[in-house]
Amino acid sequence: MPYGPLKKTTSTMSTPKLSKTLLPLCGIFACLSLHGQSGSNSENELYELSPFTVDASGDVGYKSTSSLAGTRLNTNLRDIAASITVLNDEFLEDNNANTIGEALMFAPNAEISGPSGNFSGYQSTAGSPIPETETDRPQGGNSRIRGLSAADLTRNYFVTEVPFDTFNTDRLEVQRGANSALFGIGSPGGIVNTSTIKANLYDNFGRLRLETDEHGTMRSSFRYNKVLVEDRLAIRIAALKEDREYEQRQAFLEDERLFGSFVWKLTDNISISGNIETGERYGANPDMTPINDGITPWIDMGKPITMGGADAANQFRGSGDYSTGVPNSRFWTVASPGSSSGFVSFFSADQADPIYGGNVFIRKNRGAPGGTSGEMMMVQPRGRADTIRRGGTYPNGDPVAAGTKNFFVGGFLSSQIIDTSIFDYRKELYTGGAHSQNSDWQVYQGSIEGSWFDNRLGFEFSIYEQKHFSKSSNPLQGKVQRSLFIDPNMYLLDTANGQADGALVPNPHFGKPVMGGFWQGNNLNNDRKSNRATGYGEIRFDDFMSEGVVSKALGRLKLTGLMQGRVLRDSQSYGRYKIDPTAVVAALQGDTAMSWASIRTGSQFEMPHNPSIDYLNINSISDLKGANIGGLTFGQQRNRPVVDGSWRSWSQSADAFVNFNATTFNMDDNNNIPASFYAGKGLEKLDSVAFVGQHYLWNNSIVLTGTWRNDRLRTRNISAPGGTGITREGDKLDDPTFVAGPQDPTEIADEDTTSWSTTIHLRELLGDVITGMPDVTLYHSDSSNFQPKGGRVSVFNDPIDSIVGSTKEKGIIYTTDGGEFSLRFNKFETGILNNSFETGPVSASEAILLGLARELDNPANVAQGFTASDAQAVLPPQGVIDVNGFVPDWANAEATTSRDSGDTGTQDFTAEGYELELTYNPSARWTSMVGIAEQETVLSNIYPRLQAYADSHVTPNWVNSSFAQNYFIDDLGTETLAERATSAIITPLAAARTQEGIPSIEQRQLRINFNTSYNFGTESDLIPSLLGDFTVGGGYRWQDKVGIGFGVSENEFGNIAYDPTMPNYGPKQDFVDLFFRSEYMLDKDRSLSIQLNVKDLLDNDDLVPIYANPDGTKLYRFMRGRLITVSATFGF
Repeated sequence: MPYGPLKKTTSTMSTPKLSKTLLPLCGIFACLSLHGQSGSNSENELYELSPFTVDASGDVGYKSTSSLAGTRLNTNLRDIAASITVLNDEFLEDNNANTIGEALMFAPNAEISGPSGNFSGYQSTAGSPIPETETDRPQGGNSRIRGLSAADLTRNYFVTEVPFDTFNTDRLEVQRGANSALFGIGSPGGIVNTSTIKANLYDNFGRLRLETDEHGTMRSSFRYNKVLVEDRLAIRIAALKEDREYEQRQAFLEDERLFGSFVWKLTDNISISGNIETGERYGANPDMTPINDGITPWIDMGKPITMGGADAANQFRGSGDYSTGVPNSRFWTVASPGSSSGFVSFFSADQADPIYGGNVFIRKNRGAPGGTSGEMMMVQPRGRADTIRRGGTYPNGDPVAAGTKNFFVGGFLSSQIIDTSIFDYRKELYTGGAHSQNSDWQVYQGSIEGSWFDNRLGFEFSIYEQKHFSKSSNPLQGKVQRSLFIDPNMYLLDTANGQADGALVPNPHFGKPVMGGFWQGNNLNNDRKSNRATGYGEIRFDDFMSEGVVSKALGRLKLTGLMQGRVLRDSQSYGRYKIDPTAVVAALQGDTAMSWASIRTGSQFEMPHNPSIDYLNINSISDLKGANIGGLTFGQQRNRPVVDGSWRSWSQSADAFVNFNATTFNMDDNNNIPASFYAGKGLEKLDSVAFVGQHYLWNNSIVLTGTWRNDRLRTRNISAPGGTGITREGDKLDDPTFVAGPQDPTEIADEDTTSWSTTIHLRELLGDVITGMPDVTLYHSDSSNFQPKGGRVSVFNDPIDSIVGSTKEKGIIYTTDGGEFSLRFNKFETGILNNSFETGPVSASEAILLGLARELDNPANVAQGFTASDAQAVLPPQGVIDVNGFVPDWANAEATTSRDSGDTGTQDFTAEGYELELTYNPSARWTSMVGIAEQETVLSNIYPRLQAYADSHVTPNWVNSSFAQNYFIDDLGTETLAERATSAIITPLAAARTQEGIPSIEQRQLRINFNTSYNFGTESDLIPSLLGDFTVGGGYRWQDKVGIGFGVSENEFGNIAYDPTMPNYGPKQDFVDLFFRSEYMLDKDRSLSIQLNVKDLLDNDDLVPIYANPDGTKLYRFMRGRLITVSATFGF
């Protein structure tokens, strides 16, 4: 068996294994604690709260009345002139919303990606404001607030990477827009904060909850609160073990966590509290987009097959076979894309181990049996979009409409197989679970707080520390890699006797459906330390003035001061997995064409299929209807390249194909060497000060709030130096300077921001003079903040100003006399300047610079007589060279780079709209909540510095020059400098710039959410007694049509551009959710509740378009559809 033992994670962090101990321990603990209990078992027991703690005791049904989000102190929501949504414990429990993906979709103007999310978060075009680096956020999906940007995810108002889960959380708050009081957090889109459960000093209580769903998920969670010293000391623990399953049968998630908190009341005025959490996740995420279609392009090409490696190379190098004047390489790519001349493992569908290991590309002039040049290849068709963007033609050779090729979809998606009888993307994960995502973490938080003089004076000092590690690995990541195709190669690159004139070895995958690619992965670390001091004082003027008009007018004044220091040390390493270069050189010693690409490793997988079908003779993809091709098999046993593999390759020195053994390296092996191709470390120190003043005038009828904030940011980023020779694609992560990490950060920002608001409660102000004055509140606010993104630089290596957010809001609040009905209408205008934005063209210069130096010895360039001086003549400005860390060795056709990971482009956004939130509790048994939100977000000022770079250097030197149009920039010799610069820089830049002034992508103008719950009790005539204390509820969600792009036409300047008069839309959608709960009171204050949730009763499992190409074809994601869950909760 060539594989190593399966591991959940390779982080150095130690995390307890809960799988065998959680439930027995919880059960024992629960039983022991039943003796001597007193009082209610409710987790909502009233207990004393300080101004630094959210008072959930005021919650009634789904209605919450206070938050820390407005001012950093517990404040009534009607006194806050900002849009804040609170999803409290009752709401989360009723809707069985355990994760951020399941909860955030209920908040107005909030979007979240993932299986249960309400948008895709797809990053391929300029229309999405979320940076590419946000796509794999470990917290649980990409978020977008008001169509603008991802929210900062916080835990007790400290920024976190730890994924949200309700096992230890009792509320989720969404604060939209800029807010200077939330210093050190900074996203102009807002924050999503989770509040962890706290120890309770006044009672012992707990719960054990078991959950499952129709896919076989098993989830168990436990909470227990124990008073150790009455009124003085208490602890609370929580634990989670979840084995989540999905409709895609190979997808899964294992999630294990332990949490503990305590509170120690030292005196009547001072208390100490803290919490700790350790957790671990391992899984293979579901994929919510159908796989790419690599079969139809091959059919459109005429179903070509190759008669051996030399024939494949000739077809690849030819021109005009599929479209007049267009190189065939626009239609073909080398098999197992990305593996290049490295080593590929071939897998059958019926056994876990590879059946062959060898090359899919043997370079020229190595003496291999490939004619005079000796070049051999195995090939596969490119996807439809890839062919169009590279050559301007469809796979059948017909040209696309003039000027439109750049507007076809980029990124990882292409035309898709949407017939589930061919490949059931709903039930089959194409990677078979071979891809994986791991994370583990430890979090520590502690605080000491005190208050005196009836809460007129108080302080809190908090510390927070987080260590978070995450990694991912994938053998099929990329546009071509995630394409299903029919293998057209009759033979492997091998002969039966190893000799050049021997019989070619048949390809076991020939004529079968396959997928392939090279192995990629990443490791990410985020270590955070923060301390925060908060102090406040309140002046109540009637304390030292006699009651009267003056004291009533002056009311009370509360001043809050905050200081925070935060240190973030992060590291990232991105890998292309490699075979041991020492073994390769030893086996093939004497070869003259060994390359850095010769040690990459990839895989090609035969997909499970019906062997009775003749796949080579189909004439349309519809001929495969009913084929039921499956995801790759043995996924979890193929979750990394083979550890100790047997390989076959052509040896120039032996003049024969030879066998040898070699180890492969992934991101867990040998300190990421040589797998890593880019590694960086960052140090960020942020010191913040803020002052908040709140003046409650005229009997609290007018509330004036003002905030001033200063943030001083210092950063330093470093990159690992690159390797040399055959390992030059690998970074030297053992370099002493890199190991030591960045030191002495440089100040990059020292900025002030302010906000102010006015809130007027008309009843308190005018109730004495206007009889029957309704309880109406008017408010207005103007707030700004900035997000000090450390180390951001432009393509010229110039510092980029901080992201600046500005929000203006005004609204009205109406509440009935008894508080049973409450409505807030909020109108907003929000803008963001200098938002990070990168779809590839900013970082593309790195590969071009490497190609300028490394391809000097490419036979195709040598034959044209190009020299180092030719390449040097087209070098970009020094700033571009510096930001990429480009160090050439012209004499040896070598170069290294250490690109600054802070390089990026920018764009601006403006959003306008409204949010209406309504809660209605007509009785103690009935609660309802409604959210209606409308917004439109428009793009502007896209890629300003990159455009200047393109105009001044790229177009004249890398596109239009004679050198650029003839110099080959890739090791295959298929792409010139001009073609690469056009496809990698000019094309995506032009496509992005044409979206100036139009709405952002995948935007829905209007959304409506309605949720309700009614408790019948135990004595209703309508409900049988066997159902106990019965509650029924549910919700309705409606989404407007979704904007998926615009048609293109010639604009006033004669250029092809997006046309805002030609919008493309996806359909409107509606969803119905239901839940039923029966609760039974047992003896000794124990209870048992059974809850059934039906999520998306209407089963919205249709395809939802997310992007429209210029020719009207669309790309899709699919929805989770109906999901039935059942939970049982034992309370004590």
